[in-house]
Amino acid sequence: LFRASGPKTDVALLLLSGLLAGLAYSVRNVGIAIFPAVAVSYAVLAVLRLLPPKVALWRISCWSLGAALILIPLFIRNLDVFGSLLPYHMAPSKLGLLVNIRYFLAALLVDVTAHPNWIYPTFWDNAMYVAIMIALAALAAIYRKSLVRLWREGSIQKKAVLVISGAYFAFGAAVVIIA
Repeated sequence: LFRASGPKTDVALLLLSGLLAGLAYSVRNVGIAIFPAVAVSYAVLAVLRLLPPKVALWRISCWSLGAALILIPLFIRNLDVFGSLLPYHMAPSKLGLLVNIRYFLAALLVDVTAHPNWIYPTFWDNAMYVAIMIALAALAAIYRKSLVRLWREGSIQKKAVLVISGAYFAFGAAVVIIA
């Protein structure tokens, strides 16, 4: 998807990216976050005038066609076997929003640091939690200037990568936190 975000529309890459997104969803339904993320990303790129609306619509259509080639047979199968397009029903979390956010942040830090034995025990200590959040805020402040510079000086493709990555992070986090 990132490589297809350059100045010229690469239909083959968009179709392939959509196919891969459809495959990812068919394997694990948490992949559902990519669909609204891509749609919102192309809408944002059009609103910010980084892409003409016609081009954004064409790209999302090509990407969606690739995803549909996997999703339509999957949904037909789900209807036939389960009687529902989305047979994956989960009870709502009983932990509460703040605890779910804390679990998400702990898992994110484990992914970034690769140290679950250090992160999980300390993350539930409130003083350590505050220290970690301050450190993350400091990192965000440090890299803010780099991101702003990248945005100002970046090509359309780099801006598209930032928008798509940010949208996917936000939608992915929402799916995990809400579940």
